[in-house]
Amino acid sequence: MVDPNDRSCFNDFTPHAPMPASAFDRWRDHPVQIIDVWRRWGLGMFCNGYLRTIDPGEWMALTNLLYQPFWLKQSVTPILATAFGDLIVWNGQMRCVETLQFRNSMTRSSMIEYYFANIPDEHFQRQVLGMRGYKTVRRRLPIPQYGECYAYSPLICQGGSERASNLHIAGMRDYLESIRATGYRLDENTMRFPS
Repeated sequence: MVDPNDRSCFNDFTPHAPMPASAFDRWRDHPVQIIDVWRRWGLGMFCNGYLRTIDPGEWMALTNLLYQPFWLKQSVTPILATAFGDLIVWNGQMRCVETLQFRNSMTRSSMIEYYFANIPDEHFQRQVLGMRGYKTVRRRLPIPQYGECYAYSPLICQGGSERASNLHIAGMRDYLESIRATGYRLDENTMRFPS
């Protein structure tokens, strides 16, 4: 049985900066699991460089421009990012954590209670975090620094293919802004769910 308090996924955490104090005030009503991660680890990278804790305030506006399903009545809060430029958000309306894969229009969700405890699990990494292909690309490219990600060129939303040979390292904000500039949104018309 998985211990919901297990935080071994942070054993390889590389700190970048403390979480700004304003984040604790602004999002104090969020689940204790999220607040605990911000307090204990702050901003940085973990899970072999695949996951990054992020300041929600820096990513909120862009996230809400990119993620607009009709059923969403309140904004989601970005809490993590992946090395592929995906955003992982807290959806308070649905009471779950969602992985928003802009690269391939996939949306994956999981309950917060066991979220961090499940990160070391390979099935969870593939099915919820979307880590498929991460080891392959790391043979060709280094792990992106904090604030960077692997970016597809050409963009998948413009007809590019999801191949490691089409990846390069770019600033994550620039990459997501370039996706947004195409008019792409993750919504009920573009969203796919894992089978």
